[in-house]
Amino acid sequence: FNRGYAIGLDGSEDAVARGNWFNGDDVSAVVFDHADDASRGRVDVSGVLSSPERFTWPVSSVREDTLWLGDILVPGRVEQKSGATLRIAPGTTVRFARKASLWSYGPFEALGTREKRIVFTAAEESDDKLYWDQFTTERTTARFGNCDFHNAYMAVHVHFSNVTIKDCYFSGNESGFRVRGGPVEVSDSLFEDNVYGMVTYLAKGKVHGNLFRRNDIGILIRAERRGGMHVNGNNIVANHRYNMRMGDFNNGEDVDARNNWWGSADGPGRTIRDARDEPGIGMIFYEPFATAPLKLNLPEVNGK
Repeated sequence: FNRGYAIGLDGSEDAVARGNWFNGDDVSAVVFDHADDASRGRVDVSGVLSSPERFTWPVSSVREDTLWLGDILVPGRVEQKSGATLRIAPGTTVRFARKASLWSYGPFEALGTREKRIVFTAAEESDDKLYWDQFTTERTTARFGNCDFHNAYMAVHVHFSNVTIKDCYFSGNESGFRVRGGPVEVSDSLFEDNVYGMVTYLAKGKVHGNLFRRNDIGILIRAERRGGMHVNGNNIVANHRYNMRMGDFNNGEDVDARNNWWGSADGPGRTIRDARDEPGIGMIFYEPFATAPLKLNLPEVNGK
């Protein structure tokens, strides 16, 4: 990710640069030395590392345009300031210490690839699932693609931000994705083995082409506002308590949840909870519904 070379030798003397990581690049292409210019010395780059050394983010903020690459440890609360853009390079792992968090007040971008996914996870394993706190966007823009989120209290927490989530994987979190405000678009993503797959509150957005399974509650609509959320074309199945639930703050507002597969050709049945069960909390409008599983374009994660 250097604009020119990772190492450029200026002079005829040899240099030693052993035991470094070069992002998996061909070393001969990123080191400029005698092989490129006979007047230069040679750089000894033997012992190239196959994976990056972990780098602990040393300050409590990100104040300038920054690229995170490799293996990054977030030791506490880190704030990305509004004047800075933070990008996460493909293949990067961002590890959070217990209760650590990243708060984004400026443009954020984490766009991995199918071959080099970006991982947000806990720094250390524990029997307690609440390993790290949250990634929060506050009145900004953020894009996530081909990212994995594991073992967080609130993996992605959106406040009044324009956010897209695509080809992502959420597992083992208290909440995979929470949004207040928006607008958001969540597509082609997998939510499994979380307490809440997704939670929305007075939000605006589109949720389509996703799989919600084996969560305690697949999708919780805590407070709908004027039909702002559209949940269509998803497979929402085999969640332990409810596939979808309207929360206690809906005040009669309804949600559009048409054309989803609920795990049965007969529709959602008792896998949803709305005003049919608890008058006043709003309806989940699910008809028409899919009568067979929808074909989705989901990320390939751990062979799944």
